[in-house]
Amino acid sequence: MFARMIRWLSLALACALAAMSPRAAAQIDIDQVAGQWAGDWKGSGESGWVQFTLDADGTFLGIAVVRSRGIFGNIQGIVGSSGVFAAEFESDGALTPITGTLGVRRGTLPGKAQYTTPEGKVIKVGFTLRPWNPGALPPVARFAGTWGGAWNAKFGRGLSRVEIDPEGNLSAGVFDTTSGESSTIEGRVFANGVFAGRFTDDLKSGYMVVGDIKAGKTTLAASLAGEPDTGKPIPLKATLRPQVPGSYAGEWRGTARAGKVSFAVELSIAEDGYAHGAVYELEGGAAGSMVSELSLGVLTSGDFAGLSTGEDGSAIFFGKIKRRKNLTLTGVATEIFGATKTRLSLTLAPAQ
Repeated sequence: MFARMIRWLSLALACALAAMSPRAAAQIDIDQVAGQWAGDWKGSGESGWVQFTLDADGTFLGIAVVRSRGIFGNIQGIVGSSGVFAAEFESDGALTPITGTLGVRRGTLPGKAQYTTPEGKVIKVGFTLRPWNPGALPPVARFAGTWGGAWNAKFGRGLSRVEIDPEGNLSAGVFDTTSGESSTIEGRVFANGVFAGRFTDDLKSGYMVVGDIKAGKTTLAASLAGEPDTGKPIPLKATLRPQVPGSYAGEWRGTARAGKVSFAVELSIAEDGYAHGAVYELEGGAAGSMVSELSLGVLTSGDFAGLSTGEDGSAIFFGKIKRRKNLTLTGVATEIFGATKTRLSLTLAPAQ
């Protein structure tokens, strides 16, 4: 509590000193502009979005997203009647002081701000804030549902399955078909489609990811940027479509053919698309000794991805299946184990 009080006093002092500058903005009535505000900002090669609540005493508190660096965090500060403000942006414990001026024009709050990046670069940005009234925007529930589809980035590509509840809370499972790594994303989508969350994979724990999600008639388009070890965000784009529960649910048996060699396959697909099974040597037309276990995720489109795990380790296993009129599933798969890539054709029928 004491440390928080000291920080607020420091912000108030910085604001008061800045207001003594001959360049201070014109007088504004804080009480008249108190409320919730939001808007994009950009300048000096950086860009982002901010949303906060401004109280009648001039203090404000909210969230800021830095799209250009793939990070987000809390922002708090104080603005005086002169329009001069001082604030702090806190992201994972790192504090960035911000100073600037705020004005009033036709129901908006235009302004300018300045801060210094951790690398020592001075950033000067401009912005125009507008009243933040989620009730006046298309409801965040338009993003709600279970979605799935392909994604791609410079580091790889793969499939993802995303769940968004009516309040905008997002949870996603991500599989990279170039590395075989599974990841999760947890976060929040705001009413305007801005997203802020955390990305966790087998090697990294909870690094930040931000971006924008747009809803079409039957798709979601996601453009995200994460913060890897290099400090430079890696853009990721995805096109997602609604997932229909039970699209391929059931118990399936059949064969996988690689060239002239055939294997027996058993696969159990759950209502949510998650599947497990096994590949066996084919002996006298029947399943013999097990070659590998399968752990997959199957989308409504028929696209699937996961791992095939045998005695020598795990291989990446992905492809696409299609339901035929005679109730069989046919498709293709690619198995990648180290430098070896094997292509297979699949034919599956309901297990008797």
